[in-house]
Amino acid sequence: MTYYRRLPPFDYLAPKSIGEVSFLLEQHKDDARFLAGGTLVLHQMKERVNVRSCVIGLKGVAGLDIITFGKSTGVTIGSMARLQDVADSEEVKKKCPLLATVCGMLGTPQIRNRGTLGGNVAMRFSTSETLPALIALRAQAKLMAEGGERTVLVEDLYKEMKGGNLLMDVHISALPPGAGVGFEKFAVRERFDYATVAAAVVVQMDGKTCRDITIGLGGVTLPSMRPKAAEDIMKGMMVTREVIQKVAETAAEVGHTTPDVMFSAEYKKKVLRVVVERAVKKATAT
Repeated sequence: MTYYRRLPPFDYLAPKSIGEVSFLLEQHKDDARFLAGGTLVLHQMKERVNVRSCVIGLKGVAGLDIITFGKSTGVTIGSMARLQDVADSEEVKKKCPLLATVCGMLGTPQIRNRGTLGGNVAMRFSTSETLPALIALRAQAKLMAEGGERTVLVEDLYKEMKGGNLLMDVHISALPPGAGVGFEKFAVRERFDYATVAAAVVVQMDGKTCRDITIGLGGVTLPSMRPKAAEDIMKGMMVTREVIQKVAETAAEVGHTTPDVMFSAEYKKKVLRVVVERAVKKATAT
């Protein structure tokens, strides 16, 4: 692909409210795209990928960067909340440590202080590290579209999200007491690169028996980001190393990996099995 050093010409629009965003979408429809932190959008536009005549900047839209908490309702994170703010929030660390950990591991400090949670999710990159964590947490995403607002599970977001939809916030329900979480990723340069593959796990245990489990996979294509066949193996079972290995093998088998310039799809499957196994062991303290 030819790399261009300069951005193409475009009109920059800077709304200050959700109402203005809605008005601009009606005016420009398919000729506009959103700009959150800009770490990916500007790079794509330099490569002449998904270039539009208008860019709607969301930085000035009031309320989109707010993180709110409820005693029993969990955490709601605005789409423009910066990744570093999510990682540093003491309340997020306490109520949703899995997401705080993932955001704190994502990229470099420069990326985390510029990039946003909503931008990381909405860019539709399978290597987005927040996606497996949000899927494992059964997070819900609120979308604004021409027909009004609607809420969908993050695991269904890419099937439901269409052009012109604005991701407003992500809501994560409070985890039950004693729930275990685990996250593992593989990247060539762990503190710089996006994860080649990743796995996030949330487990609820009754003693040594798994009552419920949710697994989110990164670095795989839809619809295999949540390997329910692997989850079903562990539900209701006493957790042993053999069971965990079977879960990891099944998750890697059903996870749709694709080759890239560095790794084959087959190699990614082998690494995916390892990261799933490690994540499940962390979550179950096995």
